[in-house]
Amino acid sequence: MKNEIKLDKFIKFFVLTFLALLSFGIVDYLIETKFILYLSKIRSSYLLDFIFLIILLVYSALQINNCKTTYPDEKKTFYLFLIVLYYSHIRFFSDFQPLQLETAKHFNSRLFYADIIYVVLFLNLGNYIKFFSSNNSNAKSKILLEDDAIEDFDQDLLGNSLKPLVEKLNNIVDQNNFQKAFTIGINSEWGTGKTSTLNLLKKELEKTEHIIIEYNPWMGFDKKVLIEDFFNTLSEHIEQDSLNKDLDEYSNRLLTTPSPLLKDITSYIPFLNNKTPSLEKLFKLINKKLKLLNQKIIIIIDDVDRLDNKEIFEILKLIRNSANFTNIFFIVAYDRSYVNNSIDNINHFHERNYLDKIINIELSLPYFDPTLLKNTFKNLLLEKIGSEYNDKVSYALNNGFIDIEDLFKFRKSQSNFTQAISNMREVKKLVNSIITNYKNILSDINFSDMIYLEILKLKYPSIYRLLYTQKEKILIESKGYLFLKARNEKDKDGNDKEIKIVEEVIANICLKEKIGYEDKQMAIAIINYLFDYSETTRSVFDSGYSSDPDKLLSVDQANKFERYFANVIFENNISENDFKSFLQTSENMIREATINKWIAEGKEDDLKYRLENLKNFSNKEEFENTLKSILALAQSKSNKGDFLIGFDIRSLRDKIEINGQPEDTQLRFYSTPNEYRDFINYLLNSSFPPHRLERELLISALKGPYDPKYGMEFPLTKQEMQSRLEQRFYEHIESKRPMDWDFWGFYHSTKHLNSTEKYQTTLRDYITNDSNRKEFALALIEQIPFEKLIIIRKEFIEQLFGSIENFELYLDKMGLPGLTQEFKDIYYKIKGNNWLGINYKFQNIPFVYQ
Repeated sequence: MKNEIKLDKFIKFFVLTFLALLSFGIVDYLIETKFILYLSKIRSSYLLDFIFLIILLVYSALQINNCKTTYPDEKKTFYLFLIVLYYSHIRFFSDFQPLQLETAKHFNSRLFYADIIYVVLFLNLGNYIKFFSSNNSNAKSKILLEDDAIEDFDQDLLGNSLKPLVEKLNNIVDQNNFQKAFTIGINSEWGTGKTSTLNLLKKELEKTEHIIIEYNPWMGFDKKVLIEDFFNTLSEHIEQDSLNKDLDEYSNRLLTTPSPLLKDITSYIPFLNNKTPSLEKLFKLINKKLKLLNQKIIIIIDDVDRLDNKEIFEILKLIRNSANFTNIFFIVAYDRSYVNNSIDNINHFHERNYLDKIINIELSLPYFDPTLLKNTFKNLLLEKIGSEYNDKVSYALNNGFIDIEDLFKFRKSQSNFTQAISNMREVKKLVNSIITNYKNILSDINFSDMIYLEILKLKYPSIYRLLYTQKEKILIESKGYLFLKARNEKDKDGNDKEIKIVEEVIANICLKEKIGYEDKQMAIAIINYLFDYSETTRSVFDSGYSSDPDKLLSVDQANKFERYFANVIFENNISENDFKSFLQTSENMIREATINKWIAEGKEDDLKYRLENLKNFSNKEEFENTLKSILALAQSKSNKGDFLIGFDIRSLRDKIEINGQPEDTQLRFYSTPNEYRDFINYLLNSSFPPHRLERELLISALKGPYDPKYGMEFPLTKQEMQSRLEQRFYEHIESKRPMDWDFWGFYHSTKHLNSTEKYQTTLRDYITNDSNRKEFALALIEQIPFEKLIIIRKEFIEQLFGSIENFELYLDKMGLPGLTQEFKDIYYKIKGNNWLGINYKFQNIPFVYQ
């Protein structure tokens, strides 16, 4: 049909052009008698040339600038073509000569002012170039997916799932003829492919001689516009003047009702009393002409879901009554529940079977394997973000969306991907949202959590918003994790029960927004998947046991939460790419420079958190670089104050200790246990004063494993660890470092050496040093808890000097008169008080009562 219309326009164009050529003689006569006399009085000049040139340049610039955006006017182009054709006739084939440019005379050139008409036509034709150029907006790559219905079976990403339905519809139209209109309904929910089905059907129907009409009722505003637009659309596609005239009359009669007064007046005036045919007569006349037309008319009506209640009611009435002609097939796409609700709002009595009286046969979109939807989502997402994220997306879809209710009873079951996302429109929306929001931080998020959050935002935006607008109300932080808050109350039997606050909040939102029970349970399941209920459940899914490679990036990590809603990495966080590059750094100087840079930028907490929670290592280099980084960080000064950053000893032991099973521990990176022990010794030898991390690690290891049943062992023997502590203790004394709490740490870790002469002599020499006298005096004085009384640590003195007598001999040799005299006064007063506490007002010793 479209080809016939194009051919008709083509014929009309040449007929009109031929008639214009025949009329050139008449036009010549008119111009010669009416205009030549006036034109002969005009003379060219340089000023006129200059003005002409300015006008030409300005007009050309404007036309070229608007060329890309201006849509061509076919009538204007046709009239210009006729004018140029006639001008060419008089310019080249007649005695009349147009006015020549003054400047052109000097160059012996035949240029005329009227030649500007060629430029005008040329610039006008330039508007058509955009339709032939391959470099247009449609050819450019798109960042986001377009929510367009498919138009070819090759575009069906769900494996030709719509083909059987299209074939059924085509057979119904092709193999049937009915005396009245036949209506086929396509029932399906929003976004499931109704428009795609109609596009594919239309392409199949165009292979026949049928008249195909796409009618869009949602473009109308009321009953009058809707009916008028329907019959206008019908007339546009049926090119028979007689039939179209009847359709216009029929449409007007449907929309207008003459007043009784006017009807009475015209009945008494003979020349006005021409009786118009009744609606029924017009209807039968149109039916007869449609039969003679001998073509099936297929009227496709899509997007009924967009109409309001009254418009749906009117379009159904139009199909059932007003347009119930022969040879017409209505194919209507709708969501039955939506249409029934609309009918119910207009007329509750008709709601149950009103639609069934209008729709002759109803077909539903076919079932397809939900796995196809999941795979399509994966392919579309990877196409946009890159194949390097294949493993993460695959894990999220295959492992992050599993039913764990039977495995662990701590949480509710999370929803399968295909339960949450059920059609291609939602798939495209989900992909577009991920690309828009997470494009720059894909390496810094947990894909399972991200997809769940985006599903939550897509389907339940109010519930998604409460996660960050009411974070303090529904979540609580503990040990770096976020947990769901709960409150206690009594049940009907008087027993205590805990209620998750988030479930109450979600229930209120669902009630307010009329969200159904199944959707409410889906939202709650998603929240329960994202956040644990308590530390007990958290430990079950701790990163050390989870196979999720991005578990440490989950939204329930307190320092990762905001990035899922702000969609950026904050200044005090380290990106995953930077952290991975850092772990690959083997040069100690580069490693230490990076650590110092991050500390200066306020990222020490994030770096420490990452290193503490890193438990799975892919190779030997990553493992060794991690331990080296821990040591360097622990020995660095904090940006928050004058102290060393340190490190969690239990986390460090977990990384170092072995259980005798090489395949399960870091021993798998080394050929022998001795090789591994050599590396640990090398690592500890890299420590520098005050060797705090090394001391705390060895003291902790000497106490034995945290849980003996797992049989974890430190790679160094007990003798080797004690030897290292002794060595560091002597180094501390020999380097004349202050008697600070690091000294006392080494002292308490080496008390087993107290009986050796070397230990006693070295220790007493260190203590008698004048620079340590004040700290030593303070170490011997102790306050009785909750009282303003002090005592002397008698047991400590006996342990350190062997006896009280030896200590008193030492006192006689002490220097610093003021401090020594005050200490002696305190010492002998407490000794005279039978070693019981006394109250003392200090003058020289900087002791402060607590």
